[in-house]
Amino acid sequence: MLKPIRLAAVFFIGAALLSATINPLSRVFAAPQAPNTTPVNLGTAGNFAVLGAAAVNDTNISAVTGDVGLSPAAWGPAPALTCAEVTGTIYSVNASGPLPCRQINAGLLTTAKNDLTAAYIDAAGRTASTVGTELGGVILPDGTYASAAGTFGIFGGGTLTLDGGGRADSVFIFQMASTLTTGSNSKVVLTNGAQACNVYWQVGSSAHLGTGSTFVGNVMADQSITDDGGSTVDGRFLARIAAVTLNNTHITSSVCAPSTHPSSTPTATPTSTPTATGLPTSTPTATGLPTSTPTQTNTPVPGPANTSVPGPANTSVPGPANTSVPGPTSTLVPTPTNRPTAAPAVVGLPRTGGAAPQGGASPWILVLIASVVGSLGALAFGLSIRTHRPTRR
Repeated sequence: MLKPIRLAAVFFIGAALLSATINPLSRVFAAPQAPNTTPVNLGTAGNFAVLGAAAVNDTNISAVTGDVGLSPAAWGPAPALTCAEVTGTIYSVNASGPLPCRQINAGLLTTAKNDLTAAYIDAAGRTASTVGTELGGVILPDGTYASAAGTFGIFGGGTLTLDGGGRADSVFIFQMASTLTTGSNSKVVLTNGAQACNVYWQVGSSAHLGTGSTFVGNVMADQSITDDGGSTVDGRFLARIAAVTLNNTHITSSVCAPSTHPSSTPTATPTSTPTATGLPTSTPTATGLPTSTPTQTNTPVPGPANTSVPGPANTSVPGPANTSVPGPTSTLVPTPTNRPTAAPAVVGLPRTGGAAPQGGASPWILVLIASVVGSLGALAFGLSIRTHRPTRR
């Protein structure tokens, strides 16, 4: 009766050991996670910190880092933005723009407005997760979000936290059928690699920032964008139809930092092999690819009589390049450069997101561990049988 019980016990212990060993290792080899969504292409509209349609107003001295554009309307009288407030260029459809930083380029502005419309439509068409209207006190991972009410707000000095999950290419898109409103002293903060350049606010009507707001992202409003005063913005104000109104606003057009994930395009680096005069050789090699060293077989040696050095095949003369070999003709013998062969590197892999596997472990570890556990189970099973074998008399 005890024999089947002990056999079952050995089986379950072995299975538990194998599971406990494989589960942690399976996490090591698990496929990294890709970001939840992809960036919105702003096109040439991304060259602007402020882009208005009906007007660009400034009711108090502001500071804009980036270009400013107005189209299709012309620049009107004060209160308008001045060159002293802009670190960049102010673009105008005609000569109405402020001097001396004004540049007339109606074609560029038309293209930028068309690109803005395309980006607006793209952001509005993404599949979104539904969250609450009030974003204050909320922490969100990358993704696309909408509210049942079609509006978003951050009130009561609340803070919205956007968590990049350790990825610099994390993307956040907020869709609104109507308005975006922030209360006084409200904040949008970024953490864990999230970048302001990858935050998009698609506003169906108008955006309104309360006094002293700290805001990040690209605001793409169908109508107007207004700051009540003293807000700091890391991003862009882009209005399709109506005006952008600044009020002691500090706005900087955000720029994405380079991604730290592997590039899918290998870079070729030509490597020249030094040779003796008369034998020019250039060996292009790709970065991270193994480099083969050519084999010399009875190589003709340049010299007064163009004499070749006899010898067995694959014979090279050790020593630095262009070493003089004493002999009747003192012929210079080119020596192949013994360059170390680079180990092949993994390049051109598609970016799938997430961190690379750590520790350099190999899947063969799983096979080894499974073999050891299986052997131990078999040994225990054998001992159990031997222990309960009837004694011969």
